[in-house]
Amino acid sequence: MEKGQRKQFNKQKNKKQTIAYIKELRHSQKEEYEILQYQLAMDSKIESKNSIISKINFRKYNSSAYNYNSNKKQFELDKSINAPYCFPKVIKY
Repeated sequence: MEKGQRKQFNKQKNKKQTIAYIKELRHSQKEEYEILQYQLAMDSKIESKNSIISKINFRKYNSSAYNYNSNKKQFELDKSINAPYCFPKVIKY
């Protein structure tokens, strides 16, 4: 009798804890998604301006795609990256 009551009590307790965990997980994922959406909207506003991005700013936004060649004193597009034709191959400072 007592064992059955304990099982029932623990079952309900586990159910409540699981529901609370799922709600917290969904809430944190929703916050992360909202932050991501805000960042995407801000980036879209910056990129959608009618002005042309300078090569230096382009390199700053895509810094992992360029390597600095100290002999020529310029940034060169990494050979391993399959970049579109509109990417500048060389950026001189």
